[in-house]
Amino acid sequence: MEREKGMGEFEEEFMEYICDSLCKHAAEDSDYLIQRCEECRIKEFIEKIKGEVNTVIRPMIFNTEMVSAIIDGRKTVTRRLQKKSTKKPIEVGDIIYVRETSHMPKEAARIFLRVTDVKSERLQDITEDGAIREGADEYLTEGKIRVSSMCHFMEIWESTLKKEDIDTYGWDANPYVWVIEFEGCAKPEGWNK
Repeated sequence: MEREKGMGEFEEEFMEYICDSLCKHAAEDSDYLIQRCEECRIKEFIEKIKGEVNTVIRPMIFNTEMVSAIIDGRKTVTRRLQKKSTKKPIEVGDIIYVRETSHMPKEAARIFLRVTDVKSERLQDITEDGAIREGADEYLTEGKIRVSSMCHFMEIWESTLKKEDIDTYGWDANPYVWVIEFEGCAKPEGWNK
């Protein structure tokens, strides 16, 4: 199948996609083959991009320090407790609207994040790089003692828990967490309608 000249990037990508594999409905008749092949591949392409159409928008609360880290581009991942369910709380492609306070109405959202990866791991599996991507910076105490990004992340994690939950969900308990990676995105079309 020849490509037409003057196609835009989207059309070119689409043509590459539909030309990359053979149609499972191949027939002897070449006219039928081309027509049927295009129909099948269009359906496959639609399935491929279907996730973008069915995007779910969910709230997620972040404390003031982490909101600043998101705005500054220092925070690109968050860890959330994996309590009893092993079902992912969010899917790749979904959009998070950042709740900056627990009582913030949806209409006040100003930060939107697109989920790029979701996986499960133990809290203590985080690396130094992971702690940095969590928005945890290395710092010096008043006594000039260096606190690593990892130790700062441990402090941040513990500060988000209620005192009675520390033994169950604190750093030493090493609970399973959802590691949710994200990137900033525009406000979804039709938001607040």
